[in-house]
Amino acid sequence: MAFEIKAFDLTAEEKHAVLGEIRALVLATGALIARANKYKSAHDYAEALSMVNRALMLATDPDACDPSLAPLATSYLYKGHILLAMKYDKEAYEAYEKAAATETWNFTDAATSREVAKGLLAQWDKTKAAREKIESPAMRPEDEEFILPISFSSIGSVWLMGADGIPLPVTVRPGPARPRPRVQVHKWRPFTARRRSRTS
Repeated sequence: MAFEIKAFDLTAEEKHAVLGEIRALVLATGALIARANKYKSAHDYAEALSMVNRALMLATDPDACDPSLAPLATSYLYKGHILLAMKYDKEAYEAYEKAAATETWNFTDAATSREVAKGLLAQWDKTKAAREKIESPAMRPEDEEFILPISFSSIGSVWLMGADGIPLPVTVRPGPARPRPRVQVHKWRPFTARRRSRTS
């Protein structure tokens, strides 16, 4: 007689409680992202990534909860934000793709999370296409990073801010080499000593 072994054997009430835990993890992840952005804390980003990964592990396991009711779009969106801030561009792109492809439910997930992810992917692809047209000998490998050309400031800073309300600063790259500052050169003139007139 064959027995099926499941990771979880939970009742409907217990699965509902797991959904509550997932939502709490997602909310805490959002708070950590905001704090990491404010204080430039790599530790907070790492903790946020661990937290959202746990939320996704539970949310994608049908034995733990009903995945159709889990906030998957928001979870993947937050994961994309974190990975982008940590310079894992490829993994961030994949997380945004999953967020954009996830069905959302108004009562458990932010429907706008999917739309935000779609917008980011469109900007990403547009930037990549524009980058490929740039032919500059001054381009360096470290300059080949994704940029989000979304400006929310008049002082030249570039910010990523979606419907989740979490601002994330993004470095503007790639582009032509910055112009070198002009150095004013003064012509050298021989020093001429002036004789002081003696007064009686």
